Amino acid sequence: MKLCYRRFGSGDPVIILHGVFGISDNWVTIGKRLAEKFVIIDISTRGYVPRQMHIEIIHAMQSVDFDKITKRSEVETELAPIKSSRLRQFILKNLYRVNDRRFGWRINMEAISENLELISEGIETDKEYDHPTLFIKGGASDYIQEGDLDIILNIFPQATVKTIDGATHWLHADKPDDLCLLLSDFLQKDCAY
Repeated sequence: MKLCYRRFGSGDPVIILHGVFGISDNWVTIGKRLAEKFVIIDISTRGYVPRQMHIEIIHAMQSVDFDKITKRSEVETELAPIKSSRLRQFILKNLYRVNDRRFGWRINMEAISENLELISEGIETDKEYDHPTLFIKGGASDYIQEGDLDIILNIFPQATVKTIDGATHWLHADKPDDLCLLLSDFLQKDCAY
């Protein structure tokens, strides 16, 4: 599967991993703030249990008939089965103009749909990454749960888990300043802007 990434700045790389529907545009602000001194390589990763919400999003996105779409607002209307306006706006970040008469999805919907089970698998390995690793959890998110700590520490024995209170799974959108401060502290790099 093709991975999308962006490079900002120069220096040692920093890899920020995030969920299925994330696109690099979602991390540009934070990437640029950190990139004055080092590289940010932004990719999405797997590791979450498949959720009905993901299946519904995939179906809604695949049902958009781009042959009949002429405006962005028409795509939003087609995404009406996704009840949350906030989620629809997040999904629309994946929309782009293929040319002056056609829209399309930036992400490979076919690959995501066909590989959702693989994308949703956790990391299974007997190898350790024995270096400092930071896991950042949204206080209002259930993606990292209390019982996950042992699994995390088996693979990442030097891991630290930090929580951003009030943030959902979309930490970068909910609390970008708090996220940047945690990254700055962990990486010992200035994240000020």
